Amino acid sequence: MQLKIKSPAKINLGLFILSKREDNYHEILTIFHKIPFYDEIEILENKKLEIDFIKDGKVFQIENNTILRGIIELSKLTGKSFNLKIRVFKRIPIGGGLGGGSSNCGVILKFLNNFYNLKLSKNDLIEISKKIGSDVPFFILNESCAIGRGRGEILEPFNSNLKCFINLFFPNKILSTKEMYEKIKTYDNKEDAERKILNIKKAIEENKLELLKENFYNAFESVLDEELLNYKKAIENLNFDLVFLSGSGSTFVALSKNFKIFSLWIAENS
Repeated sequence: MQLKIKSPAKINLGLFILSKREDNYHEILTIFHKIPFYDEIEILENKKLEIDFIKDGKVFQIENNTILRGIIELSKLTGKSFNLKIRVFKRIPIGGGLGGGSSNCGVILKFLNNFYNLKLSKNDLIEISKKIGSDVPFFILNESCAIGRGRGEILEPFNSNLKCFINLFFPNKILSTKEMYEKIKTYDNKEDAERKILNIKKAIEENKLELLKENFYNAFESVLDEELLNYKKAIENLNFDLVFLSGSGSTFVALSKNFKIFSLWIAENS
């Protein structure tokens, strides 16, 4: 057996932080949107479970990675061992706010369920994925988009009709999600956030980029340092229709109806 599957990135089209919860997570409201930018995962039969990551031809390991944690949970539920060599060819920047690790876990859980005929339901897989990370359940869905509530794991899926070029700019600077949340001291109004997120959903479904621009907001942009704010301004000077931070960063997304400059642009120095 030697199989290859694609693991898509996501962007957040709007991200509101509504409160801090008693469990120390934050209550958020967002829209996840898959994009055609992928890690490629190669799966081979093996004598034991091994997971390698490959970037620019170099093999490395990620301790306690999302794929491993997901497979452990799947094994607990099914009683089955998965003796596989899994090789993840990374294109999605690590720590860039594009959901690469969450996607890797989600697509592997779906693959294993189908390949081994485990007969787990979508809800079973979502329950497993919730234990791994707040973004992982989104990658269990077949739909291209979802409104995310709670920690991001309560999902309302829908499909996108948005037609524009997506450009990704990675400043070669990893931002810790935990540290970004710690910088948030004020919270967004729930009613205003609900209104805006529904307008963004309408914009995505009806391909209305102007409506998306009018309602777009990412709470993490309010706590960016001067270096990253200047980085964003430099991208805006290229005259895209909309430039924004994806998730907690550090990747910036630039949308344009008319032109594409880069699919992924990585700064050599930050």
